[in-house]
Amino acid sequence: MEKQKKSKKKKSKAVKWIIILVILVAVIGCGVGACMHFITEAVQVPQAPVSAQEYVLHDMSDYVTTEGVVVSKNIDVVTTTLPYPIKTVEVELGDSVKKGDVLCEVDTTEIDKNISKLEEQASDSDRLQAKQLEMSNHALQNAGRSQNAAIASAAKAVENARRAYTNAAKGRDALESVYDLALEEYKKQEEIYKALKAELEAEGVTTASLTDAMKTEQTALEVEVMKAKEDLEELGNTVASYASDIASIDQMKTAYDTAVDNYNELVASSGEGLQNARDQLELQKIQAGGYSEMAALLAAAYEERGNSIIRAEQDGLVTDIKAIEGMPVQGNIMQLEDDKNLRVEVSIKEMDILKIQEGQEVRISSDTIDSIGAKGVVSKVYRFKANEEAASGGVGRYAAVADANGSVGYRAVIDVTENNGLMLGMTAKVEIVVDEIGDRLSVPYTSIIDEGSAKYVYVAKPAAEPGSYTAVKTPVEIGENGVYYTEIVSGLEQRDIVITYPEEVVEGTPITVIVKKNRDGSDNDEAEDE
Repeated sequence: MEKQKKSKKKKSKAVKWIIILVILVAVIGCGVGACMHFITEAVQVPQAPVSAQEYVLHDMSDYVTTEGVVVSKNIDVVTTTLPYPIKTVEVELGDSVKKGDVLCEVDTTEIDKNISKLEEQASDSDRLQAKQLEMSNHALQNAGRSQNAAIASAAKAVENARRAYTNAAKGRDALESVYDLALEEYKKQEEIYKALKAELEAEGVTTASLTDAMKTEQTALEVEVMKAKEDLEELGNTVASYASDIASIDQMKTAYDTAVDNYNELVASSGEGLQNARDQLELQKIQAGGYSEMAALLAAAYEERGNSIIRAEQDGLVTDIKAIEGMPVQGNIMQLEDDKNLRVEVSIKEMDILKIQEGQEVRISSDTIDSIGAKGVVSKVYRFKANEEAASGGVGRYAAVADANGSVGYRAVIDVTENNGLMLGMTAKVEIVVDEIGDRLSVPYTSIIDEGSAKYVYVAKPAAEPGSYTAVKTPVEIGENGVYYTEIVSGLEQRDIVITYPEEVVEGTPITVIVKKNRDGSDNDEAEDE
């Protein structure tokens, strides 16, 4: 009996411990569940804002951007072979001079003494022969000056004609492109309107039976069609009035071709004139072989005196002076640089060199002076790598722009066609236009979802909660592809907010966005869209 009681007590204790354990497990389970819920709530991080851009006009042109140094197209190194002291220096460093201005004068004291002495000993025949040689020498020098001036003037005429024709042709092409876009918009609106009318007719809906909502929709479509038609007619009138301008563009092309022909003929003819003067001088020298020694010496002295006054051969700035009054200087005595006809020498990265071609248009600006805005054209491309020493021996006296490793590499020369503030020695930022597509309604190419023949983008549509958006997958039709942007010809409305990287979102999920307004430097500040 006692054994049975003890057995029952043991069973009762066992049941009690089992119940206690069950309760503990339940409590612990609830606690763990609550903790897990708390942890989950604590670590839940809201989604970061996604990058987006508005569907607006973007410049889709392709550029190569680099930097260069502004140098002169025309540099005149003034020299003398006279071994006499400099009498006067008429200019200072930085002075602006005109062609023909006196730069400096060599002291002719010794030359005049020599001429006086020779003339005393020379006969009339000797003096005549010496004058003949002097006149032939002057004729050669004048022919050279005339040739250079005429060729420079003809080259300028060619450039002016080319620029006028190029600008006019660009204006015509831009207008025709805008007209084509307006025509497409009109056709699209007209097709939408026709489709609505056909749908209503198919369903037997009459004008009298239209609901207010349907009337409103129809009226709105009619307004869009009329607006598109008016825009088209206005552009059509502009194109019609532009017809005479288009004809003048052809005339500009003819004028350009004529200027090129005139330049080539002038180079050939002036070369003949220069050669004739050179031949005349050589003939005089040959004849001088039969002249007396006195005549030859006197002619040489006359030539020295004629070269004692040194004049500017071109307009420009004095950028270097070696001549010092009272000191004899042979060789280079001064340097003039034409500061009106400029060029920019730039370095080109290896990855970009194959894109650069002569004749490409260039935009020129400055990182330090906002008012500078010039234009140019690529005039020469060096398709080999040069070291800094070789490069600095090229056009101009300014050092070429080197890369981070001190290597100049590939180079190009840009002739400045329209200058607004550029000066010699300035560092200039250049944009070489590789492919001028122009402004198009477009989105970043990364926004496009390619599903075979179908193309989509995610548009951020405003949600009920302020500052929140919903990602909506939207079919689009694409046009031209640029380096960064892809043209969208249908499927979007202007100023739609398009997700830049669609892999960051899931359709239908709430998101916040940061709208980057533009890719270029004109307006590239990022700001959270409210």
